[in-house]
Amino acid sequence: MPQLTDDKAVPGKTAQAAPGPAGPDGAGTRMTPEAYGASRAALWTGAVVLVTDAEGRVLVQSVDYRADRLLPGGAVDAGESPSAAAAREVREELGVDGRYPRGLAVDWIPREDPGFPPETRFPGEVLFVYDGGTWAPDRIDAVRLPAQEITGIHFAEPADLPALMDPGDARRTLSALRARIAGCGTALLEDGRPTTPTALDRLGCSAPAAPGSTAPGGRARCPRGCA
Repeated sequence: MPQLTDDKAVPGKTAQAAPGPAGPDGAGTRMTPEAYGASRAALWTGAVVLVTDAEGRVLVQSVDYRADRLLPGGAVDAGESPSAAAAREVREELGVDGRYPRGLAVDWIPREDPGFPPETRFPGEVLFVYDGGTWAPDRIDAVRLPAQEITGIHFAEPADLPALMDPGDARRTLSALRARIAGCGTALLEDGRPTTPTALDRLGCSAPAAPGSTAPGGRARCPRGCA
């Protein structure tokens, strides 16, 4: 990060050389706050929640504005934390209160994502996937859908997600599910793909739980041809 200065930027330039220890010749780099702010990338931020039932199936939503199924969630509002946005979205979309502090995945979505029309001027997005846990039947029965946007929910087998969801959404969901099952911490993704892929990632498989594991989602299956 360059050193910030209150000096006015020279017209046509965003950086000014100034004495300092940074460079080999003793010169550092200074930028005005305005120039530095303009140089930073602007990205959207979103948050979704991964919920499973006792059979290890994943909760997905049908919506009235696209054919693909989605995880509960949406945009992070200005000044809102991602975990707070996740809780708010589940409350608004499913009528269920909760807190979801455990992150399963963080995904960088490129601006070229085909899911956004050019009119949105989509700049790219950082999307947080939180662990919604395993919902018991009484919690599922408590779901109340809003009057618009969400038209239904159902629980899908992990192996069926690529056929139900946008490809990037399916990759992200399966990576988050794998992170939950493996208990290996938050998965770092780029366009739904792990930054350090395993053999299962390269095959597009959802990983089963270890033998004897009772981890939620432990009944996940590999898509056809990956077993």
